[in-house]
This record gives sequence, structure tokens and C-alpha cells, in this order.
Amino acid sequence: KCVEDIDCDNGGECNTKTGRCDCIPGTSGVNCATVENCTPLNCEEKEAKCIFDIKEGQPTCKCNDDNFYYEEEKCNQKCVEDADCDNGGTCNTETGRCECLPGTSGLNCARIENCTPLNCEEKEAKCIFDIKEGQPTCNCNDDNFYYEEERCNKDHYSGNNHEGQKWTSKIKVEIFMRYFGIY
Repeated sequence: KCVEDIDCDNGGECNTKTGRCDCIPGTSGVNCATVENCTPLNCEEKEAKCIFDIKEGQPTCKCNDDNFYYEEEKCNQKCVEDADCDNGGTCNTETGRCECLPGTSGLNCARIENCTPLNCEEKEAKCIFDIKEGQPTCNCNDDNFYYEEERCNKDHYSGNNHEGQKWTSKIKVEIFMRYFGIY
């Protein structure tokens, strides 16, 4: 018997006239403790248990280890610092999840959106997220090439500057022009 709503699980409400919990769809049982439709989720195989997500109104998995959270059909380790997040994302230490910059998403912000139109693979490059520009760009697979004007260009004067940045022809031209006062 229930006396108040707190006696009912999974968002169920106590009917004080009958002393029984009125369960919301997707839950059942005396105190609404039974979560329906758990079997297809296979939570146990993912080191998790099936719970009812009241906000979403459906069953989901909750990881057995509190250092993990359930997303994309698996348990994922929570972040503890910004370095755990990719592409400029920041770690929300309260939730253990990475908060992604616009243009990135997914686990640890590893998914870069809008890469497909760049066709980086056709240019012997891979899609990366340029944090400074806030958008995807291509990065040449070969370190002796740099990406400019939508293609990988051979860098005949390869090397690194004092900050460890790749010397590119564009940078060299800028330095030359500044040295001679053209800029």
C-alpha cells in the first residue's frame, strides 16, 4: 500500500483512495518497480542494469560502475578533465560528460560534423576540427604536405618553427613580406 507518491517508483503516483500506485506507461507492478521492455536493451551484457528514464518515458541502461555513463548503447568512462575531451570540448566534472563545441558531437566530442562535403579522403587527407576557426578542415596524411586551397601541397622547405608549428610556404611568404616591410 502507498501513502504518498514517494512510495511509488519510476514516476508512479499514489492513489490515496485505493492505496495503490498508478504507474506510468512502461512500468508496472505493485509499486511500479517493474520496468517493461528491458530485454531488447541487453543491459546485463553491457555491465549495466535496466532502469526507467522518467524524462524520456522509456527504459534505458544505467552502468553498474558510477565512473561510467550509458550512451550510444554502451558504458563509457566519465571525463575528469578537459584533456579527456576531443576537439576543444570541456569536461563537465559534475556529469562526467564532455561539453562539445558547435560542429562537434558524440562521445568525448570525437565526432566532427560536416566533414563529408570536404572530401578529405579523396585528397589524401583526414578531416580534423580546427578549434581556432570553429570548423572542420582537412589535414594531409603525409607530414611533408600542407593543406591549402582545397588540396595537399608539397612543402619543399619542410621543418618546424620555434613553436613547433609546421613551416608552410604561406607562412614563409608572410615572414619574407614582413621582413622586407611589404606587410
